[in-house]
Amino acid sequence: MTRSERSSAVVLKLSGFHMEMSFLGCIGHLMAGSGLQELLQIIYAENAVRHMLTVKAISKALRGQLLVVAALNTMLTANAFNIPIPTSLQSEHDSQEADRQSEDNQIQSDLQVAADSLSEAQKLLNQLLTKESDAEEISSSECLKRIMTNIQAEEKESVSGNRTAQLASVS
Repeated sequence: MTRSERSSAVVLKLSGFHMEMSFLGCIGHLMAGSGLQELLQIIYAENAVRHMLTVKAISKALRGQLLVVAALNTMLTANAFNIPIPTSLQSEHDSQEADRQSEDNQIQSDLQVAADSLSEAQKLLNQLLTKESDAEEISSSECLKRIMTNIQAEEKESVSGNRTAQLASVS
């Protein structure tokens, strides 16, 4: 058996840990210059973020990525239900009182709609977990369809200005 025949017979399999490292390293590489580093530096020190993005600190990298995903999901859900996320306490304080009162009423209305939808979704989740209902029954519920419609509408609106989305609308 020649040397090239022996080397082609070798199959490299990564363990779960090494696959996770590779995946997180790809995110760090692909997202370079996207603002991810600056976002993570709000929470972690600059040197720690550098190690996180090069996967030398894997537990911090994983926690940081989970925080980013949670923040993005929160923003998506808030936008889907028209619930503003305050940027700072100072900007809330500086807004004019009359505008603020009408906005507060609209926000309260939107919050109530969101709370009703999300509490109904929580009940459906509990029914699924306790096996009172099956997945098909729950996936066809009006509540989930309403939430899905809100989120899809928000996604379409948020990407409508992107060049890739404009290409899709041409064809």
